Amino acid sequence: MGVALEQNDALIRLNGQPVYVDVNTGELLTPKRRTTAFANEAGTVVILRGDALHTLQVPFATRDELELLLDDVPSQPALHTQITLVAPGSPAEEAGLMPGDIFYAVNGEAVTAERNIGDVVRSHLGETISVTVLRGDELYSRDVLARQDPPPGQGAMGVGIGGNLMLVTLPFFQSIWQGIVGIVAYVQAVIALPVLLISGQLAPQDAAFSGPVGIAQLVGGAVSATADTGLWFPVWQLAAIISAGLAIANLLPIPALDGGRLLFIFIEKLRGRRVPPEKEGVIHLVGFVLLLGLMVVITINDIRSGPQGIDWSQLLGP
Repeated sequence: MGVALEQNDALIRLNGQPVYVDVNTGELLTPKRRTTAFANEAGTVVILRGDALHTLQVPFATRDELELLLDDVPSQPALHTQITLVAPGSPAEEAGLMPGDIFYAVNGEAVTAERNIGDVVRSHLGETISVTVLRGDELYSRDVLARQDPPPGQGAMGVGIGGNLMLVTLPFFQSIWQGIVGIVAYVQAVIALPVLLISGQLAPQDAAFSGPVGIAQLVGGAVSATADTGLWFPVWQLAAIISAGLAIANLLPIPALDGGRLLFIFIEKLRGRRVPPEKEGVIHLVGFVLLLGLMVVITINDIRSGPQGIDWSQLLGP
């Protein structure tokens, strides 16, 4: 309890709650939901220093006072990078790493926004690295080989990782910008799907289409999450995803879609004359019938595959 904060300490917990940071700026984030982390009372923080955890009583009562304290002592909030899966026979499994373990340090240095686990591992390919993970309330250090040529679908250590997510409130203009960035990232991910499928980096079942039934199930889940939490994020997020997906699909060069019409315009520009309207109409009609048939197949698949949904609790965070 008498240990003081020092430079390069990694801030782990505040009043029993995990500390969340912006992965781009390293700044502390305020949860959208109410939390006891910033209660108006004396604070307790848990820090990682080297390979040891220390619990400190610190002289602050509010978030503002905590930020002033951290301004005076340049501590580095740790990213909560959690292991979601361990590949059988991988170096991670041999080292005893388990799903649920949280990376806090590599080779004795804290995992931070500037020094994330992926960058560190890639800089030590072919070497054995020492990783420090938190399992429950205990710290464990393990030596893990960072493979240069892992099997397809596996990383250097053979683990899947994910960050703890939380919902935060942003200033108005910053929220608009982040919305644009999110949509662009989603569009890029959709465009990259064929490459990921062909290369085997994504399983076909993870990239399945959803028809009216599947979309209705997703909407129902989002509405339920909004009703349970009082937060509109699930509804707006799903609306943005569906809108972006429909926009991309509509631009595909398929007859009966806008992308099909653009394809005809391009062909006409190359030929220097227009495609006969009656022929174009027949092609669009055939395309429309095929799209209806595809919709029927997708709907049947939605019914057979059972309820679909998004785990909004993971996205909404604490």
